[in-house]
Amino acid sequence: MNFENIHPSAISAGDIFYECEMGLNMKVEAITTPKEVAEGEWEWRGENVYTGVPIQYRWSEKLSHYSPRLYALPQYFTIKDGVPVFEIVGGGEERYES
Repeated sequence: MNFENIHPSAISAGDIFYECEMGLNMKVEAITTPKEVAEGEWEWRGENVYTGVPIQYRWSEKLSHYSPRLYALPQYFTIKDGVPVFEIVGGGEERYES
């Protein structure tokens, strides 16, 4: 599993990524490719895969601790029947068995 943050420059329109924070995983599809609008400042639009709710993103290299936490895989899980289960905001769950 990849537990490292991903940089907005690694995302393209149509990509799936996860925004994870405070014990929650949200699965997002990038609607637009992130663009650097100022030095170290990125903007793009996404959509929650399960709810269809649009999301306007702004990500800052200088203030990354305030920016959304972006990952290639969900980060928070519970164990059900001995298997890690990743609950996703808006419904659904994902299982990753080794």
